[in-house]
Amino acid sequence: MSAVFRRFWPAATISPETSARVDREGRVWLVGLLALFAIAVFLVVGIRLTYLYPDEYLVYRFTRDDLGYTVTYLAEHDIQGPLWFALFWGWRQLAGTSEFAGRMLALLFSLLTLAVLYQIGRNWFGAARAGVYAMLALTGMNLFFQFALGIRPYALALLLASLSMFSFYRWVKAGKVRWGVGYAVTVAAMLYVHYFLSLLVLIQALVFAALFVRQPSRRLFRQALGLMLLVLLLWSPWLPSFLYQIRNLREAELIGGNARGVLGVGTTTVATSLDAIWGLIQAATNGQAWLYAIVLLAGVVLLWRRTAYRLALAWALGLPAVAFLINTVVAVYAPRYILSFILGLALALGAALAALPLRVRWLALVVFTAISLWALPSQLPKDRIPYRDIVATFAAAARAGDALFYDRANESDDVWKWEVGRQFAPNWGGYRVKTVEEAIAAERVWFITADWLNPAVQANFYAIEATHPLQQVIGDCNRYWCFIIQLLEKVPSSE
Repeated sequence: MSAVFRRFWPAATISPETSARVDREGRVWLVGLLALFAIAVFLVVGIRLTYLYPDEYLVYRFTRDDLGYTVTYLAEHDIQGPLWFALFWGWRQLAGTSEFAGRMLALLFSLLTLAVLYQIGRNWFGAARAGVYAMLALTGMNLFFQFALGIRPYALALLLASLSMFSFYRWVKAGKVRWGVGYAVTVAAMLYVHYFLSLLVLIQALVFAALFVRQPSRRLFRQALGLMLLVLLLWSPWLPSFLYQIRNLREAELIGGNARGVLGVGTTTVATSLDAIWGLIQAATNGQAWLYAIVLLAGVVLLWRRTAYRLALAWALGLPAVAFLINTVVAVYAPRYILSFILGLALALGAALAALPLRVRWLALVVFTAISLWALPSQLPKDRIPYRDIVATFAAAARAGDALFYDRANESDDVWKWEVGRQFAPNWGGYRVKTVEEAIAAERVWFITADWLNPAVQANFYAIEATHPLQQVIGDCNRYWCFIIQLLEKVPSSE
């Protein structure tokens, strides 16, 4: 790297110490680039381990018509900001409507988030390795893995949160207007994506107040007032829709009996309790709270005097704490609504590992990352029915003229219908029967159920199997989900 420096600036003279530092930083930067590539491969492979669930299906439904319909529907019938849905609408025009394409958009946002996180670690802690370590720490978190590939606004929310915190720190540290304007733009963008990102803005406001009390600055205070007005100006076009959404939400919550607190989304939030707090700790640490606590404690010992480390802790720990506190009055808490705290947690962990002595820091990173990745699968959702794989196997084995017998199969499930419509040819030739007698009259019957342990369901199945021996079983019925498709085929006539 020092040779490259001299090539472009031949007249420049640098000291041996500077040359060594440039070379060292260059090597770490290359390691970071390779790590980002490996993470990209890891996430692409991980797409096969994720399955569509109802909230993700709704995204396809909301964006199935023109862009005007999408924005209008959100404004009048939902409680979401329009920015991510508008971007997804544009993406599906280019990439198509497959589940893989939808997750690739989230993956691209997530890779950008990792790149920004690297820059935050490098700038906040003065060492590129802090950024690399933070990237790796984040990748091992199950909350990141889930939402980094989700067909929902959360991957974009993470990207905007990282950009917001990066520009916020640069603004309060340098007091330059351009960083303040950049920060204001990120705040407005976050509010266009998800309203609960305002909790992160609240944390930033508290940090600003603490820094202002410690070192008052009239110029910075005037800038803060101007930035507040700029955010309001940028968000004002959507403000009437937001107020309309809030009114409709409150009415719906009251009618449905789901209201909790003076405001908020009682249906999708969780009440503050010790169980909720412990559940978040378990989810954030892949069930390895002791490991994360040891690394954070090391960071406190080594880096507590660093303002940047205290800011990372405020992000990682202060955001959930404030959310749980506010949640006692306003229903705002669910892990996904405060997801950006994992960025602060990754920064705190990465900086702590990077601050360890040279002889142990890489070993500590390898051990920490290995344990996190080993524990990650145990924390992933297990109750999502793998309709994509089930329908793919079903479509490959089905023939024209086959009968379909649905017996408590949740055939109205939107995700099931979406997968069948996507993977089956429109005129494949199957038909539905509604009684056991009709099923027995068919040559081949697909017995489909989501309630296999029900005695009545099994009685119907065995009644058909008496003349139609079982040929194939697709799906499973376990402690987490149940959906089985079984092929029953009539014994050929002796003639």
